[in-house]
Amino acid sequence: VYARYTREWWVDTAIKFTVFGITGSAAMFLVRPLLGTYLGLHGSMVDGPWSYRVASLLLVTPTYSLILLVVGTLCGKHHFFRATVRRMWARLLPFLFKKKSLP
Repeated sequence: VYARYTREWWVDTAIKFTVFGITGSAAMFLVRPLLGTYLGLHGSMVDGPWSYRVASLLLVTPTYSLILLVVGTLCGKHHFFRATVRRMWARLLPFLFKKKSLP
């Protein structure tokens, strides 16, 4: 962790923003053709149909996670993005990430 507003902090922040930008674009770039070509679903999140919306969410989420880990690792920020992916999945599937209580 770098002191705020130092040169290192700005570089670290720029790398993180760039990784998130690449990841979001790449996930949609990969998933949209899959929905149309292999599943025959065409539409958008706004106009539907519901099958497109559900399939999109089910495919984008794991694709986004995988790309985030790969791109984050290539940029030298594996630990930060691994924690980000774990936090994201813990919010989506909390029953898988329950803290074990001590007796």
